[in-house]
Amino acid sequence: MKYYILLFIFCFFLFSCDLFNLAVRIDNAKGEDQINNEENLYFVTGNPPEFSWPDEDNYYWILACTTIDFDNGGGTIIVDEGNLQDSNFQSLNILSPGIYYWKVKFLNNLSTTVGPWHGPFPFTVE
Repeated sequence: MKYYILLFIFCFFLFSCDLFNLAVRIDNAKGEDQINNEENLYFVTGNPPEFSWPDEDNYYWILACTTIDFDNGGGTIIVDEGNLQDSNFQSLNILSPGIYYWKVKFLNNLSTTVGPWHGPFPFTVE
């Protein structure tokens, strides 16, 4: 009887979290930085993707790319948004299936003090 109760709780959890209907999932197998994903505080859901991160400062700059090589001209930048005041961003672009990468940087309210990049974090569009 205990096993049936545990199975019921497990199935209820899976369906209540809507794990079967996600268009985007975090791919934890990519890159050392992604394995703990900074305690899963940085995540992506949906397609078009919505990016979320911890609320740590006044403004944010987010980049998303088709490759992990943001800085050396590799891949195509699909999101480049600065001076965001919320700790999430909803892209307007529906993405094709594949693996993408994103990172976010915190800025103060005058954009004079810039924090380090958090990421890159991979995500997969299925």
